Amino acid sequence: MFGFHPPHNKPPPEKKFKNKLNSWGNLEWTIEDPSTKTVFLDLQIELKNNSIHTSTYQKALNLYLYIPPRSAHPPSCLKGLISGELRRYWLQNNQSDFVNILTKFIQRLTDRGHKLADLIPLFRKAAIKFNATDTSSRSDNNEDTLFIHWTFHPNGLQRKDIREAYKTTLQVHLEYTRMTVAIARPHNLRDMLSKTTLTVSPEFSAKSYIDKLSA
Repeated sequence: MFGFHPPHNKPPPEKKFKNKLNSWGNLEWTIEDPSTKTVFLDLQIELKNNSIHTSTYQKALNLYLYIPPRSAHPPSCLKGLISGELRRYWLQNNQSDFVNILTKFIQRLTDRGHKLADLIPLFRKAAIKFNATDTSSRSDNNEDTLFIHWTFHPNGLQRKDIREAYKTTLQVHLEYTRMTVAIARPHNLRDMLSKTTLTVSPEFSAKSYIDKLSA
């Protein structure tokens, strides 16, 4: 006669998968159980009454270190920040959540030193631009546009000065129909102390591997 041996207590497949995943490498993975709510990047997604609802997700440890008012960044950086965040908040949230997160955004900007009287016109202009639907006058063809790249300095030449100089000197001699001044911020200490671009040795470049394969 054969003896009866009870089955071993095997972990469920999902537990086995989690253990296998965390046994590889030095990373420890956080795995969520199936639910009706999850977070993906900056978006919180939730199923309610068979409908998908979204809201903007912000980490609790986010310091919101926005550009301070006395920074040497071009004014367009603050305008672009407000315009981009306004659009993102509107597309990701319902009306009540939009009002709530927009209020927090304005409060965080004032905490960084910006004056509310200076921020309100920027928010209004961004909202008008976002609500505008007439884009027929815009052209995606940049061949007839002259781009002038200029590094911004608070005490240096401004956009209006460059545009005026262009109109009074070069415009009549060139065939471009438009001129755009592309302002870049100057290099700061972060660029020099914590570079995000890795310097790769030529022997490990993609070209070196292609040359070896074709040899």
